[in-house]
Amino acid sequence: MEEKSTEYSLSKEELEDLENRFLSVLEFCKEKKVPMFCSVAVANNKEQTSYKNIAYNANSHNIRLKDDQIREYVKIATKGFMAVPKREVFAQDLDQLEW
Repeated sequence: MEEKSTEYSLSKEELEDLENRFLSVLEFCKEKKVPMFCSVAVANNKEQTSYKNIAYNANSHNIRLKDDQIREYVKIATKGFMAVPKREVFAQDLDQLEW
């Protein structure tokens, strides 16, 4: 059974409006030195979904975050990484194993 998807595509004017809004948020974040990432699905059909992304990265601007989630979002959006939920770390003392 084929999965249904909603088909849509932003017009050229809507894409320009989105770009202007992206730039407005980016300018604010630059001014305040606040890292950010935004992704918008601008078109969707049976074959693919197209995205517009914008980011103001912490590391690129010498901002140190305790938990840099933005870096992970960018990896997923730009490099095809898949998000995997955090899991418990399994630790085994190798000296305890019998060989």
